[in-house]
Amino acid sequence: MPRQSTKTASFLISLLILISQGCGGGGSAGSKATVSGTAAFGAPAANATITVKGTNGVSKTTATGADGKYSLDVTGLSAPFLLRVDLATGSALYSVGGQAGVINIHPFTDLIIQTWYKVQNKTIVAAFNDPANNLPPSATEVKVIAVVAKEITQKWLADNGIDPTTFDLISTPFDANSTGFDKVLDLTTVDANGVITISDGTTTQTTTVTADTTDGSATISTTTSSGGTTSSSVSSVIVPTSSAQQTALNGAGASLNQLATTVNSKGAALADTDLIGLLDAGYRNDGFGANIGAARLASELRGAKLNSVQVDRILSYDDTNKIISIAGTVSMTVDGVALTEKLTPDDGFSFRQQTDGKWLLYGNQRPASGGLQVEMRTDVFPPCPSSTTCGTIGPRKIINVDVRALKDTISTVAITGGGSSTTPASLNQLRPMWKPSKRLLPQASRLKRTPFSRRSIWPNFRRPVRCSPSRSLPYQDHLSPLP
Repeated sequence: MPRQSTKTASFLISLLILISQGCGGGGSAGSKATVSGTAAFGAPAANATITVKGTNGVSKTTATGADGKYSLDVTGLSAPFLLRVDLATGSALYSVGGQAGVINIHPFTDLIIQTWYKVQNKTIVAAFNDPANNLPPSATEVKVIAVVAKEITQKWLADNGIDPTTFDLISTPFDANSTGFDKVLDLTTVDANGVITISDGTTTQTTTVTADTTDGSATISTTTSSGGTTSSSVSSVIVPTSSAQQTALNGAGASLNQLATTVNSKGAALADTDLIGLLDAGYRNDGFGANIGAARLASELRGAKLNSVQVDRILSYDDTNKIISIAGTVSMTVDGVALTEKLTPDDGFSFRQQTDGKWLLYGNQRPASGGLQVEMRTDVFPPCPSSTTCGTIGPRKIINVDVRALKDTISTVAITGGGSSTTPASLNQLRPMWKPSKRLLPQASRLKRTPFSRRSIWPNFRRPVRCSPSRSLPYQDHLSPLP
């Protein structure tokens, strides 16, 4: 059974926007509504007092059973709800529910709601005492919390037979019996400094989350050690607590909902003209403007069914220019096959507000597409007839650089840093890999993902690696002599 402190670490929050909400209605005054769930911290919170408080300040209490389960009629309470379980140790755990239904209470829900208030320089204790003036997250924001929490727990969920893509930390029922999710709670410790440790004796994952009240962001740092190998990761997201951020998120969500509605209604007849209205006039993505961007998007989505779109996190928000960039996930069905695709700003999922208040796709605003890959590589060849010394070349450091741009748009690309050379490498030798076509047809059905050339930049072994094009498009590659 893990140790539990009255002070817990803050937790990462972003926003989840679903095309169709999977939960039931809210619990407002005059409606019949019930909340239920399991309160646990590895062991069940047996015979503990549960308090549920609505944003109208009305509260109700009940007691858990020996298994940590509870159920309470919340008629008369306004959603969203704040929940507290008072433990026998004298400490408490908190949770949050955007609407009536299953609302579990455990260390991860406690971390979730604490961070929501910490980035606002508030405490959960003060908020619980006065929820009307310290509003909890809305129903859609509550959904996000569970999704982001799984970034910390997803390995452990999978190890214990749980599908992280379907398990909701707040609303999925579970039993406090040391199996499944409760086993993850058994392995979890939250110390007085807010450090989250999950360990099974072989692998240890340590996480700290820092809330920044100046910009409303949360940074999560994780270190994982196993068998003498250690890895670490750091990520930062914007927590949507300000009205401007919430407006931007709601606007981006509305555009994604409209995209899904259009794709699903048009089916195999989806065309670029159906989607052009969802793109900002200044849209640019890897050099393509709105017309080609709409055509490419239609080509990728034609005939698909978008089952859900979720925004996992806010990567940036520019309030001056009203631009928001997000990362998320789309679940779709194509030819009867279920697929999951990631949405990133690199794919064009940034949005800009219009004069009419709508938020339209803005693209990544890059004039070209590019990528860089670093390798430590050894090439092995058959021995030379007269010598055995030419059988291998390496190990050597390799930098693979990919740059794709429309013809006559980029003249020079400079590569600096990395310690590979004191002189920057310039991709200034423009060499078309094939004869450009005389026209670019914007019809989505005629566009395909375009192959690109790759050039390895490494000392004393200069060999361009090129992919054969599937068709002629007006691209030209930017290749340079190797240093």
